[in-house]
Amino acid sequence: MEDENYLKKLKSKQLFFIFLCFLVYSIAQIGRYSYTANVNYIISYYSVSKADAALPTTLFFFGYAIGQIINGIFCRKMSKKVFLTTGLVISASCNLILFLNIPFELFKFVWLANGISQSFFWVLLMLSLGEKVDKKYSSQIVILMSCAPAFGTLLTYGLSSLLSTFNVSNYIFLIGFIGSMIMAITWLICCLNKNSVINLSSCENQNEETKEKNKKNAAPLGIIFYLIVVFSIVAALSYSVSGSLKSWAPAIFKEIYFLNDNISIMLSVILPLVAMLNGVVCNFFYKKIKSITFIIFFFMLVALLLLFILIGFINVSWVLSLFLIIGVFSFTGMATNALTVQAPIYLKTEKMSSGFLAGIFNGFCYLGNALATFVMGLIVDNSSWINSFYFLAILCAIALPICISFWILKALVYGKKNYKIGENL
Repeated sequence: MEDENYLKKLKSKQLFFIFLCFLVYSIAQIGRYSYTANVNYIISYYSVSKADAALPTTLFFFGYAIGQIINGIFCRKMSKKVFLTTGLVISASCNLILFLNIPFELFKFVWLANGISQSFFWVLLMLSLGEKVDKKYSSQIVILMSCAPAFGTLLTYGLSSLLSTFNVSNYIFLIGFIGSMIMAITWLICCLNKNSVINLSSCENQNEETKEKNKKNAAPLGIIFYLIVVFSIVAALSYSVSGSLKSWAPAIFKEIYFLNDNISIMLSVILPLVAMLNGVVCNFFYKKIKSITFIIFFFMLVALLLLFILIGFINVSWVLSLFLIIGVFSFTGMATNALTVQAPIYLKTEKMSSGFLAGIFNGFCYLGNALATFVMGLIVDNSSWINSFYFLAILCAIALPICISFWILKALVYGKKNYKIGENL
């Protein structure tokens, strides 16, 4: 009876912890996208070009990406209490500084610091979930953590649209400050509570027979290494497309179709709203196919076809363009989701933690997005939106032969042996 009560309490604690990680990451998105969601306001208020306005975002993502990769490597040696709480406080402070209307020349330095501070969140949260929550709750982790970025982005863009209507767009930075500080205090309290899940021992307690079976079915190191390379590159490409569209959606609808700022921002809210389905769709595909490489190949192929349709029909209607952009954003977003959420949870091993995989793949996502967002703004400044869409199409196209190369290598080097590149990478 005591064991049964203990298991019920443990289940409640683990489910609450999953929700807490979802909440922390969701609210942190306000402090992350407060600048991006108001790029039109920044351009107008400070009288800067698109390339100049994109520079703080580029530096943010660059700092975030490098931080993710470094944190992924060293995450097991990092204190979740210290680093995550400190990251939230620094991110909150960066938002408060921008709210004070400092000179635009200083924005890039503040937002670079924000990117570095936010680089702790995904790695440490995914590491905590991978270590402290039983595998039977993997689906709940995947779905909720898939929704977290989209929910937070939706909240940010929705608030930005509302604030834009009342001509107080800069107040999104104040909201980002308050939200991040509340999450910092909440996380710290959870860490100080000795009975919380984060302070319990790891849930991994496989017996020797299971460990031996996993080692026997595990893929050779060579194919694991190449798979990580493939996933890293495709992660950079997929998020370059979805991230660039999310960043420039307000400007796209304003400049091509002459929509008002608040309307264009509201339209871009649809993107993260749709993205909340990514986790559900990816989880369904993974359970049916058990091949992340095939999933990302298919999603990137569909996104490429939709981009060509968008380019051909860009001047027909803003409604048609909206649906096509949603399609491209969704399919590249699902490819990103498969790599940054599915892969770390389902492919983790004793030697490669979920935090390590999350840090590497998510780091490359934002490294690619840092460059692509800036390049897209540069292309528009010097050419047209049509050419920027061609640029995104090229990124999608590059991903396809990279996925195929993995299948060819696996077939040539390892033959038809069915290595488990699934739950045992």
